[in-house]
Amino acid sequence: MKQLMMAALLVLAVSGMSLSPKALKETSVTYQVDPSYEVVIPTDVAIPFLAEEVSYGKIQIQEAILEENKCILVEMNSGGALVNDENPSATIPYQILCDGKPFTGQKYTKAGEETKLEISISKEDWNKAAGGTYRTAVTFRISYVDKE
Repeated sequence: MKQLMMAALLVLAVSGMSLSPKALKETSVTYQVDPSYEVVIPTDVAIPFLAEEVSYGKIQIQEAILEENKCILVEMNSGGALVNDENPSATIPYQILCDGKPFTGQKYTKAGEETKLEISISKEDWNKAAGGTYRTAVTFRISYVDKE
């Protein structure tokens, strides 16, 4: 008898359930990868007296997630002269070089790319220098631009 009652309850429960066809639903999944990059620029450097060429370190792209046809542009601006702290009219001309040529900027397209830089001061300019401490500021501008 218990089995009959259980079977009857099961039939009632199943008949009460909705058996309508399921609707087909679609969802979209999107993911945005924003461009990002990490650029390392040279740090402060002390130039030894009478050194005609000194390593200035390197510009290096450590990480780069770029859009197609985009790149990282690193531009450098320097005054071209070290200025005496005590007497600003006393200067020592210098150049920042990459592979022996004056450096002003470079485009980079992927992580791991780098540019080694040197500071060059001629022997003649060292010989004309007045005593004292000399300084200059070098400015790096980093932009996200089109490759072309």
